[in-house]
Amino acid sequence: MSSGNGVVRIREYGRVLSNWGALNWELDNQSDGNVIFQTRSGNTSDPDKSWSPWSEKYAQAGDARISSPPARFLQFKAILTSKQNQSPKLNEVSFSYLQRNIAPDIDDIFIHPEGDFYPEYTNHLNSNSHAQNDEGGQNGYQSQSLGRKSYKAGFRSVSWRTSDDNADRLIYDMYYRGEESTAWKILFEAFTGPVYSWDSQLLPDGRYFLKLVASDKLSNPPDMVATTEKISRPFVVDNTGPAISDLKIETRQGKQVLNFVVEDQLQSVVAVEYGLNAGEWRLVYPVDGICDSKTEKFEVVIDSVVKGTNTIVVKAKDTTGNIGFGKSNLDL
Repeated sequence: MSSGNGVVRIREYGRVLSNWGALNWELDNQSDGNVIFQTRSGNTSDPDKSWSPWSEKYAQAGDARISSPPARFLQFKAILTSKQNQSPKLNEVSFSYLQRNIAPDIDDIFIHPEGDFYPEYTNHLNSNSHAQNDEGGQNGYQSQSLGRKSYKAGFRSVSWRTSDDNADRLIYDMYYRGEESTAWKILFEAFTGPVYSWDSQLLPDGRYFLKLVASDKLSNPPDMVATTEKISRPFVVDNTGPAISDLKIETRQGKQVLNFVVEDQLQSVVAVEYGLNAGEWRLVYPVDGICDSKTEKFEVVIDSVVKGTNTIVVKAKDTTGNIGFGKSNLDL
């Protein structure tokens, strides 16, 4: 009588346990003898005290349902009994298993800077026709190639990093809501790509949240599908330039002083220029010396004014790059 055993490492991604099915084997037709099997299972790559005991003996291939508990690893032991000094020859051993389905993980949601545009993943295209290279890689992480990026005014992009311990293919739905709202609205659904671009000019200016829902239904029957969701940090949609108000010219101590206020509803004012009577743009600074707030007050001494009507144009830019203009004809 002789025996042998081996540890079988089931394809696993960290947390996945497998349920065991039937154990099968095949003896050489010319063998004169018999074989019986036993199994045990555990969650460490080398058997230790945490592993289950050896199972009862399996004597009939095909009818041997593995009784070892669900785990990441399975070890079998074959006990071969010879007759007439001739050891039996074992040609093949196989068994079936089913990994338990674990919900995918959403590791991160990244809101890209304003204007980032990924033409392969946009609401102007059929999203289901793109991003099919999403097979699970090592450790179940999904492909993260975002493709070609360009700039397109008014567009926003969101990308995400996901993983799945079963290496399932994932499909995504994305929702959005305003900061003052409680209702989630659909941005896209049934999408398989890693990044999505959309025209933010379709939304009112304001602060928003995104919610990503990841599902493994592409790789599982309906009763085994698992989903998970994650909400992004807040981000600003701002497609409106700063407003210029209170534009006037005053005479102070014999000098002409241009006064005005620049205000942006959502972001800081970063640069302001003015033009007088179709002259060149001139950069100006606010009363406090630096453009870094949503509201800035300006008092600028100007020259080259003329008697009669003077045309003043003010141009202001906010953090996003939106530009606002103010224009006035002032009589002196």
